[in-house]
Amino acid sequence: MRRAELAIVCLLSAMLSAPTVLRAEPSQQEVDAYIAADKNKDGHLSKPEFRQFIRLMAKAGNAKARQVRFWRAYGYAFGIADRNRDGLIAPAELIRADAEN
Repeated sequence: MRRAELAIVCLLSAMLSAPTVLRAEPSQQEVDAYIAADKNKDGHLSKPEFRQFIRLMAKAGNAKARQVRFWRAYGYAFGIADRNRDGLIAPAELIRADAEN
């Protein structure tokens, strides 16, 4: 596993141990899609990177991602996931949005 991948996996695992997280550890497929979509390898997803993440997850059969792709609701989904409104989605924001929606 590359260093960046390991860092993301560790961060995702650490965030999952927080009491606000309502679901199990992300699948390897989710982690791989996140890493693949994070083109600049900064650990966050910009709007274009998030769109790619959704496309990858939809292609893999994720029902929520398929709905976002079908309705082309990338901006809406990004707004839900970007909790702190900084224009980037961190792994913790994505995990929390997924657990709550």
